Amino acid sequence: MDNFITCEQFKERLGILCVTSGQTTFTRRLRDRHILLKSMVLELDATKTYTEQEIDKTLMLWLSTIGEQIEVDYVNLRRLLVDFGYLWRAEDGSFYRVTSTNYDNVVFEPTINNVNHYSIIRKHKILVEQKKRAYYTLQ
Repeated sequence: MDNFITCEQFKERLGILCVTSGQTTFTRRLRDRHILLKSMVLELDATKTYTEQEIDKTLMLWLSTIGEQIEVDYVNLRRLLVDFGYLWRAEDGSFYRVTSTNYDNVVFEPTINNVNHYSIIRKHKILVEQKKRAYYTLQ
C-alpha cells in the first residue's frame, strides 16, 4: 500500500467511494478506509474535546450527506475512528479528541485538511447525472 495520500488522490477516491462506486458496505480496502475515516474527522475541530453524543451527531451528519450510500451505523464508525487512531477516547469514555498522528503509517498531504468534501460529493453527483443524460441521449 502506498502510504502517502495526496490531496488529488483523496478527492478522487472520496467521490468514487461515496457516489460512483455503487458499493453500499463500508470498504474493506485499507487505503479507502483511511480516506473515508479522514473525511469524517474533517468534520471535527482538532482543538476541541467532544462528548460521545457530539461525535455521534457528527457521524450521523456525515452519513446523511457525504456517506449517504454507505450502509454502516455511526456506532461502528466511531469504533473504527478510535481503532484506526483518528480519535482518541478517554479511558472512562467521557470525551474524545481528534488525533494528529500517522494512522497505520498512512500520511495525508496537509492540504487535505482544507478540502471541502461537500463540494467533492456535489461535483461527483453532477458528473454522474451528466453521464446519465449523455447515455440516454445516445439511446
